[in-house]
Amino acid sequence: MLIILVQILTNAWAEEEVGKLQLQGNWRSEIRTTYLHDVGLVIHDDLTWENELSLKLGETGLYAGVWSAFPETKPIKPAAGKETQAPTFKDERLASLYQLLNSTKQLHKLLNPPPEPTPPFKGEIDFYVGYVKKFEPLTLDLSLWYYDFNEVGKYNDDQWTAQLVTTYTGFKWFEPYLRLNYYGKTGRQSPEGGFAVYPGANIKVPLGFKLTSGKQQTLNLGIQGAWSSGILRMDSGYVYTRLSASADLPIRKNMFLTPSIMYQIASPNQTGGKRDYVNGDKWRFGLACRIEF
Repeated sequence: MLIILVQILTNAWAEEEVGKLQLQGNWRSEIRTTYLHDVGLVIHDDLTWENELSLKLGETGLYAGVWSAFPETKPIKPAAGKETQAPTFKDERLASLYQLLNSTKQLHKLLNPPPEPTPPFKGEIDFYVGYVKKFEPLTLDLSLWYYDFNEVGKYNDDQWTAQLVTTYTGFKWFEPYLRLNYYGKTGRQSPEGGFAVYPGANIKVPLGFKLTSGKQQTLNLGIQGAWSSGILRMDSGYVYTRLSASADLPIRKNMFLTPSIMYQIASPNQTGGKRDYVNGDKWRFGLACRIEF
């Protein structure tokens, strides 16, 4: 009898440990009206198809995932300007002077090459790994990301980032957080790197009824700000305030339809800077399908 009891307890413990290591995840596919980067930059001002596969290893806190974004239409490249022919001079002295000035201009350009133009956005695939640790009522989330822009396997225009998110979970419906990112370059054509800080809060508003699963239906609200050290060749300082709302509407078990809306309010300190993406406020709408497994 004692042997049978020990075996039962051992099997129960083994099942519990296996449950802690069970692989869980979700897949999300979403259409958004624009691709708006976290730092406020409009990467592509047209319909964009986003997909994300996220996996986590049970209760270990380890997770990994792949995120992608592709525009509906490829940006149109500006037409190349026609080469201007050198003017003709009857006076040989003027012709020699023009040739000297042109040679000086070419030499100056050779010694002071202009910055390489930013490649047009053709699509993006991101890879990330992370670890979550809970210290009640705080949660720390540390992750590393690699942004593969435009062409997979081409690294001279990509970017990487280290991200740390601290969230306070002591309230029932209100979760303030502070996110710190460092963006690094991988090549000469990579976007300008540096630090960015994103303070914000997620708010879950109960709508007064329960779903068939027994969970309370909520409206998810969010507010987020952004400070930048000057990444992406933008002006440093406060960049924007974002207001967002979304709701997970169940379609069937473990499948949800999520409409969302976001309004980005540009900081007056950013207008007239090196990039004009914050010269006006910006709306963004989205519709996603999400499956949990």
